[in-house]
Amino acid sequence: MRKPLSFLIAASLFGLEAIAITPQGRYGGDSILLNKKLYYFGGGTTAGNDTSTLQDLIYLDITESFDVNTALSSWKQEPVTGDLRAEPNYLYAMGVIPQENSIMIYGGEGYNSGTQQLLQNSVVLYNATSRTWQNLAEPQPRLKQAFAGTLSRGDDHKAYLFGGRSLDSSVFPPFNRDMWIYDFITSSWSAAAALPDNIGVRFRTPTTLAGNDLYYIGGMTANYTNTSITNDNVMVPMTDILIYHIDDSTWEMKTATGDIPSTRIMHTIAAKPNAQDILLFGGKYNISTNVPISGATCYVLHTDSLIWEKKNPVGVGPKGLYGHASVFADYSSLLFIMFGVNSTGQADSAFHVLNTETWTWDSNYLSSYPSQGNDNGAGSNRSLSGGAIAGIVIGCLAALKNRFLTSLSHFCI
Repeated sequence: MRKPLSFLIAASLFGLEAIAITPQGRYGGDSILLNKKLYYFGGGTTAGNDTSTLQDLIYLDITESFDVNTALSSWKQEPVTGDLRAEPNYLYAMGVIPQENSIMIYGGEGYNSGTQQLLQNSVVLYNATSRTWQNLAEPQPRLKQAFAGTLSRGDDHKAYLFGGRSLDSSVFPPFNRDMWIYDFITSSWSAAAALPDNIGVRFRTPTTLAGNDLYYIGGMTANYTNTSITNDNVMVPMTDILIYHIDDSTWEMKTATGDIPSTRIMHTIAAKPNAQDILLFGGKYNISTNVPISGATCYVLHTDSLIWEKKNPVGVGPKGLYGHASVFADYSSLLFIMFGVNSTGQADSAFHVLNTETWTWDSNYLSSYPSQGNDNGAGSNRSLSGGAIAGIVIGCLAALKNRFLTSLSHFCI
């Protein structure tokens, strides 16, 4: 008895099994939360050496409780289908697009040979439903693979790309001052408001979405003209809080007070759910050092008052990290902190859970989510755009090609 084509499509996707892995130490990658899974892509393996980068897409299911000390054994390899893969990469920009059930990656120092060869696909999108990668065009005029920039989502089927520095020597000045917006409804890029002339460019500067505003804190800027760069190693004061207002496409610079953190790069900032706080963690003092800041690692910026407050979490946690990733759980005060370069200058594989209500390092993660088993996100109630649906169809066809080529020869489509 012949089975319908829809059955074969479902079998091709749901029959894939995630493989448990023990990820190696890494830094300079990033993580996002999608469908109650912490996804992490790639990263570099040796601090101060950019010739060995990874291209694995791994995830940690946070619907399951686990011992934080043994979390390393709970990671799984995402079962990707189709022929396209994101290339080995680190120091890229990464964002989650929940309405598309997708992860977007732009730019990065994605080369393994040390010759700074550009990526073949500088913008890629991973669809968690179809489990496929697809490539997207860069904004025009081309940014030429900027690294150390930022990519963030709005809750509007759009991705927001800003900052960074181009790897292509033909691009000058190499800095991105424009806010580029990718619209998943129209499948197109557009340039919104450029950074005002009196505000310096940003690179190695993290971002977070708080409400409907994008915050940019710390990192580096540069002094340059259209013909020369006079200083590209300028640290941004932590009193300078750069904000992009999504609602009216405007920039604003505000000044923070309080327990001002030292200037830093390769730190993380994350907006706390259902609060007016942004949590800063880790970082290193400058580009020339390969060890993280120690002791002054954790701060909260209260966005309603723009006051910094230093925190001193209790318990066993990292002494310092840079190039790590940090993500809040959905509607939770728990902050997940993973990978990065530790106090010995080595790329770490450790996983940490910081309770931002009690300010303690938790040794056990107790999930408040119902277990989702092998759910790959296909059961989500989110409405998908035409681009997302097309991605699902392409993924299904790719899976059919790889897994059911013989069976398909007996069907008339």
